Amino acid sequence: MHRDFVYKAGFFAVSMNSQEKKNFAEKIHIEYLLSNLALEVFNPAGGFDLVSERHLLELKSKLCLFNSRTHMDNIWWALSDPQIQDYEARYAENGKGFLWIFLHAFTNKPSSELRSKRQLGESIYRRDVFIAPWEVYESSPVGRTGDRTKTGPYRHVGRKRLLEMVDFYETPIENGKLYLPKNSDLEYLVRKIT
Repeated sequence: MHRDFVYKAGFFAVSMNSQEKKNFAEKIHIEYLLSNLALEVFNPAGGFDLVSERHLLELKSKLCLFNSRTHMDNIWWALSDPQIQDYEARYAENGKGFLWIFLHAFTNKPSSELRSKRQLGESIYRRDVFIAPWEVYESSPVGRTGDRTKTGPYRHVGRKRLLEMVDFYETPIENGKLYLPKNSDLEYLVRKIT
């Protein structure tokens, strides 16, 4: 049975499921990225999430409670294979390159304790933002479990694999770190805050 999402006065409804909470977190991450990088919202009704002067960017995020048992190597992002194919077909002629934004957000509270957008935003104390070439998905096989979902099958890119595939350098941003590929021309994405 479908559960409707209700948002009033900044509070999550009791009926909010994990996908709805994920969607709210992604909105918070987009606000964060807009304030720290030279990006704009591209198409909130579908398609790539963000746009820069030279690229279209798709955000994949993971919210993680950080504790002593958290293993950074076990963090991964799911990429929908049909979505990848759709974007490549739909935007092939636009003249902009494609990039991924893999965002790993650290929270100091379990997701089950977060009842409002404000609480969710305040619980995030650090973000690691990786801007990666679009082609990184090609080395990840299509998983079989995604065949049973509406949006799958999926390819899974793990943090450990990402760091092995792309030679990144890091630069600090507000409450986090930005990882850009070495020898790339992506420095223009870093918003200069004076």
